[in-house]
Amino acid sequence: MRSTSLILAAVAASLSACVIVDPLPVTGPSVAGVPTTAPQGASLAQRLSGAQLINGDELHRLMPGGQVAGRFYYGPSERDFNPVNGTWSVNGNNFCFGVEVSEPFCGPAQISGNTLTHYSDGGTMIWTIE
Repeated sequence: MRSTSLILAAVAASLSACVIVDPLPVTGPSVAGVPTTAPQGASLAQRLSGAQLINGDELHRLMPGGQVAGRFYYGPSERDFNPVNGTWSVNGNNFCFGVEVSEPFCGPAQISGNTLTHYSDGGTMIWTIE
């Protein structure tokens, strides 16, 4: 446990903008170098609850309680959009996000500044957090 704490302290010093919480043992597989059991769950959920995520023509608000409200823009006007809804959740650093799909995309996520990077079977998504 002590070595894990020292490693996390070193990582925290070099990545001061990342979300870091109490050290826990990091075990299990990783996706793109991000451990699937990293210790940032509670802070990740707190930071994302109520946040708006933006990626290109997608804009989604992560509502408290796990609902997603948002829209996909398909034209140049703010009136050219399709409203969407879905779900989101956090377990550890595992972020699940689904918008009008049968199963949400789940995988490790990390926050750096106002950027959320989400690794899942659907690929890597990089969102701006507002």
